[in-house]
Amino acid sequence: MARIKKGTRGWICPICKRPFGTKNQWHSCVTVNPRDIVAKSPAAVQKTYKKVIAFVKKLKGTSVSAAKSCIFAKCPSTYLAIKFTKEQMILEFFLPEETQEFPVVKTFPYTKSRVVHYVHWDGDPIVWKTLQRWIRKSHEMVYRK
Repeated sequence: MARIKKGTRGWICPICKRPFGTKNQWHSCVTVNPRDIVAKSPAAVQKTYKKVIAFVKKLKGTSVSAAKSCIFAKCPSTYLAIKFTKEQMILEFFLPEETQEFPVVKTFPYTKSRVVHYVHWDGDPIVWKTLQRWIRKSHEMVYRK
């Protein structure tokens, strides 16, 4: 079970034991092992996923959990959601402002200070540096010291 640092807002669901940023946050208590979700993907997508997870696990306070068909990186709030198609991963993350820069395929305002960005990523190494920067920024937006 992931621990939430003392002095931070956060809540752990007593049923599914997943951490959340706010008390009694709505969610589905259906949990699965992230490996079971990734195992359905081609080897190239699995390799790309491992690269993303290795990166997010280095960011302070990050825990990784999964529900149904999505994998979440949290600290304690979600800053990255990972979904899969047959050919690639779909990364969803927050940025403080909207960007239409490649490889962003869609955005929508979540709050006044957070815009959700969607990226379909097939493992292209040229895109990886930009994704790292964006994921780090999303982490910084929700990380509570």
